[in-house]
Amino acid sequence: MDLKDDLWNSAVRSQSDAQLLADLTIVPAIVWAALWTLVSVAVLLGGAWLALRDKPVSPAALPGVLSASR
Repeated sequence: MDLKDDLWNSAVRSQSDAQLLADLTIVPAIVWAALWTLVSVAVLLGGAWLALRDKPVSPAALPGVLSASR
C-alpha cells in the first residue's frame, strides 16, 4: 500500500522521491513511479520463484532425520 500511495497518488507524488528525481532529471515523476513499480514487482516475482522452485534434497543432507526415525 505504501508503494501505491507514494508512487501513484498524484497528491503524494508531488512531494515524493519520484518528484525529486524528476526535478533533477528530464524524466517525469510518473516514469520514475512506473519504473520503481516494475522493479518491485520483478523482485517480488523473483523471490517467489526462488522460494517455490523444487529443490531435491538427498538423504545424506539430512543426517538427523534418518537416525531419529530408526
